[in-house]
Amino acid sequence: MNFVDAARKGMDAHNRAIAARREQDEVLRDASKQMTDAFGTELTLCFTGVAKGLAAAILGGKREPPVLDTLEVTSKSGRSRKLASVSFGEMGYPLTLRWADRSEYAADREAFEATLQQLLESRAAGEQIAYVLARGEGEPGE
Repeated sequence: MNFVDAARKGMDAHNRAIAARREQDEVLRDASKQMTDAFGTELTLCFTGVAKGLAAAILGGKREPPVLDTLEVTSKSGRSRKLASVSFGEMGYPLTLRWADRSEYAADREAFEATLQQLLESRAAGEQIAYVLARGEGEPGE
């Protein structure tokens, strides 16, 4: 067995996963900029999640990085809403977005862009974006 080659392959896989996440974050930055320009107020799309081992961190142990499992939209005022649940493949792709009654799979950047567009065109996302743009005026439709 060649453990050095195995370790190199693992490091290569890690680097590809990092590159995929950077690519996904770039798509979200581009979409955020377009939305900010269109709506005249800062909107940010980002992946968020729950910190693993939070209890250990509170007790002084090592805190693990968060598990990203949500795509959110946030306004400059700090209002935020979940747009979709997200799951990532081991290499960053495939990525799956789930919202309302839909589940869409993206195997690469182009597919992620198309899936993000489908999400943003949905009534469910429109409702959440309207909420973050409402500037504290209550829930949309109230």
